[in-house]
Amino acid sequence: MKLQRLMIQLGVLTLAALLALSTQAATIELKYNQNLGSSTPSGHITGAGNVYAGEFEFEILNKSPSLIQWDDELNAFCIQTSTTLKNSATYNVVDGLGAFTGTYRGMQLDRLFSEYYTSSKESAVNSAAMQLAIWEIVNESPDNPPTLSSGNFTSGNFSGARGLANNWLASLNETSKSGLYDFYTLTSSKSQDLITVTARVPEPSILLMFGLGLLAMFGVRRRRH
Repeated sequence: MKLQRLMIQLGVLTLAALLALSTQAATIELKYNQNLGSSTPSGHITGAGNVYAGEFEFEILNKSPSLIQWDDELNAFCIQTSTTLKNSATYNVVDGLGAFTGTYRGMQLDRLFSEYYTSSKESAVNSAAMQLAIWEIVNESPDNPPTLSSGNFTSGNFSGARGLANNWLASLNETSKSGLYDFYTLTSSKSQDLITVTARVPEPSILLMFGLGLLAMFGVRRRRH
């Protein structure tokens, strides 16, 4: 019985520690390295003039202990078009899509990444197309057609990326793939807000595995008596 009480107390303390860790604001300090891929396409977009488009590569300078999903590097796309990306900045990390969670925009972002994120890694043009598609989803009214040619958000140039982004956007519907990635929103008062993902791997949660371990130990204890 003493062992059982000890294990219960240990479980309560571990659960309290995990809950306390989960409620703390996670932060990460990033240093911008480069856009992924060579010959990053550029062009004009609404609200920002001429810009480069494509996935960013960052070096992680510092991070909260809870952010175990990243080691030394992190890749991310830009959400904002009106803020300059700083060479280094500290970001608050939010699980999910932040303000887009549960919205039409969030659903479209989920579909876009599930369908085309792998393809976006294949070339600089594809990477730029992914960025343009993200900007279109985030900035365009859901009532307008998803196209970079008209509406609240438009773009020009980008060396073929614009046409590819339009094709990807037009293909997104209720039959599209979804749920392949876990999303994280990185926000900063000094730099562009970012969006990044990690592949979703079905596995038991830490608390579930801990609970199963306790049940197994209790079972062994009972059988011995």
